[in-house]
Amino acid sequence: MIKFKVDEKEYEMCSQWDEMTLSQFIDVIKINDKHSAGYIGDNEFILNTIEVLSHQPESSLIDIDMATIEKITPHLEKLQTNQIKPRKLDHINIDGVDYVFKKDMNQITMGEKISIEILTKKAETPYDTYFDVLSILLRPGTQEVDTETKKKVWKQEKFSTENLQSRKELFQKELKAVDALYLINFFLAGKK
Repeated sequence: MIKFKVDEKEYEMCSQWDEMTLSQFIDVIKINDKHSAGYIGDNEFILNTIEVLSHQPESSLIDIDMATIEKITPHLEKLQTNQIKPRKLDHINIDGVDYVFKKDMNQITMGEKISIEILTKKAETPYDTYFDVLSILLRPGTQEVDTETKKKVWKQEKFSTENLQSRKELFQKELKAVDALYLINFFLAGKK
């Protein structure tokens, strides 16, 4: 995180990929898309990106001076040009809860598949589906010892639609992009 001031008030902003949530990552992609398409200019692009990465509204940042922008810009460029490196994990811990994902598409149940189909049909853009799909496929789990192999394995809780909305909201706030992108690539794009 880097710190910067606007009118003597101090703010923090993500400056590394592993600090960025998946929500921020998606918002940065949307801003890049608008900029690339010519819908927003360079200055608006910079301000919008700082808004997302600092969790601050434009009204708090509109008086940011150019010296501060010059200090922040190299960090923005690094996030724009560096390739994010997704982490391949066997589980993710958020707020003390271990979340486990399936390792094989053939393990997806009909209930999971139907829920994914219903939610993706309602989505306006592919980005809208990410948190819905993750709330289905990334669920609480525990680590156990396989009785036959004696290896530690992660076991996911049985699928239920009961906590999907609260899990989705948690992921929107807390799930790091570097932790989620491997899953998104694997399950949504069919890539490892």
